[in-house]
Amino acid sequence: MKYVLKRIGMAAATLLLVSIIVFIMFQIVPGDVVTAKLGTDITQERAEALRNEYGLNDPLLVQYFNWIRGICTGNLGISYSKDIPVGDLLLNNLVVTVSLAFMSLILIIVFAVPVGFWSGYVSGKNTKRAKLFDSIFDGVNQTFMAVPSFFIGILISVVFGIVLKWFAPGKYVSYSENIMDFILYLIPAAISVAVPKIAMLVRFVKASVVGEMNKDYVRTAKSKGMSDIAILIHHVFKNSIITSVTALSVIMAEIFAGSVVVEQVFNLPGLGRLLISSIGTRDYPVVMDIVMYIAIMIITVNLIVDIIYRLTDPRIGASYE
Repeated sequence: MKYVLKRIGMAAATLLLVSIIVFIMFQIVPGDVVTAKLGTDITQERAEALRNEYGLNDPLLVQYFNWIRGICTGNLGISYSKDIPVGDLLLNNLVVTVSLAFMSLILIIVFAVPVGFWSGYVSGKNTKRAKLFDSIFDGVNQTFMAVPSFFIGILISVVFGIVLKWFAPGKYVSYSENIMDFILYLIPAAISVAVPKIAMLVRFVKASVVGEMNKDYVRTAKSKGMSDIAILIHHVFKNSIITSVTALSVIMAEIFAGSVVVEQVFNLPGLGRLLISSIGTRDYPVVMDIVMYIAIMIITVNLIVDIIYRLTDPRIGASYE
């Protein structure tokens, strides 16, 4: 428990530091949002009124605490470009991004873990056939790792959308209109995001399993008559899971942060697209809140992984007990 509380405290301190850096960075970004918003219609009176409305005339410390308080209470301020609450603006986009991330994560785990363990088991046999398999498998896996998600998305759109007409490329159905159509239209994008990540996780799982298969405890278990499957399930899986969780944490942080290009390819109104458009319009409240969301997701994923480490191997963090 002491280790978990220590990690939570460190995560909170990291998040506080990130919020300070983000706030300062957007204070020193060149350009005036009020001037950009009013354009040729700007007058001194209108500019001052808008600054007061947005709280830009408050001291920086007051602006920072108002922003943090808004994040904690759900009052994220007003969008400079759309003049609507940022929370309302983010909600629909957040649902799309998180739904896409969860679907991609399910695909990654379902395919990468069994394939990684199977390929690691075969490669760990150290036979000629295993070495041939290892070379071919690594070549194919490396190819999938090298292909970017957006290119896979384009291929899926052309082959399954335009040629086979399994779905309409670029069409989007909101979850509020039809939840099943919403899920179905996310599947091609989820596959595009997942394929390179599956290859990445397979490589980590495979390397970890091969490393464990060559250790003394595996040879000892074999000498006692245990089957290869039993050794994989009862010994190799537990000892190789930490390396796999490390790779999975990086993947989770990346996909939950938003897949900007894939969202563009499939015309999905996710946080990635909103972030790009908000940067172009200098809509700093929206940009700052999205950056904080990304930071929160990365820090939360790392915190969960640290706790899983502790549960998997009690020796980790034992000095805190």
